[in-house]
This record gives sequence, C-alpha cells and structure tokens, in this order.
Amino acid sequence: MSRPLVVIAEDEPRLAQALAFMLQQEGLDTLVASDGQAALRLAQESQPDLLLLDLDLPELDGLSVCRLLRADPATASLPIFVLSALGQREHERAALEAGATTFFRKPFPLPALRDRIRAQLGLD
Repeated sequence: MSRPLVVIAEDEPRLAQALAFMLQQEGLDTLVASDGQAALRLAQESQPDLLLLDLDLPELDGLSVCRLLRADPATASLPIFVLSALGQREHERAALEAGATTFFRKPFPLPALRDRIRAQLGLD
C-alpha cells in the first residue's frame, strides 16, 4: 500500500520544513511548493491525498489556488486545509467559500493539525 501524499503550499521555508518533517514522522510523503503556481501544478500532477495551503502565497494566492482546484473535476474533492496568518473572520469565510475543507489560523498547535490530518486521511 502506498503512503498518503500531502502537498504543502507554504512560502515560509521554516514552517514548510517543520510541516514536512512532522508529516514524514507520521509516515506520510510530502511535496513542498513555495508559490501558488507551483502548488496548483503539484496538486494537479501528483494527485495528493491532502493539500496544506497558505493563503498569502506569491505568484497565485491561496484563494485562487483553492477555486481552481475545486473547478477541476480531477481535484474537486481534494481535502484542502488552509493555513493562514490572515486571521480575521472574513479570511476564514472566504477560504471556506472558495472550497477549503478547514481553516487553521497561524500560529496553530502542530499536534492539533497532525490529529486533524490523521483523521481526514483515516489514519486513526
């Protein structure tokens, strides 16, 4: 059985590295994109099991990535966890309206995110 794949779209290198390390410790494979265009391409090409998506990305913002993935039948049901320092209610609402599965406000506790990812992927 292949390991679940998570694409991490995060332009802050330390956070991207911490997320990748945490997920790899959980037995998941990871791919990292540091801008929205790369995130969109990776999500479309690699068929991941989950996308961790920052809203504030260069090239193409996270809301646009989310909308484009939802509009594509191949990625329409991809679980998308938005991670954002843009913490106002309107940012969360916009992310959910764009198709995000859930919203985590930065800074967030890594164990809570890990547990939610495990539950989403049926690893519990």
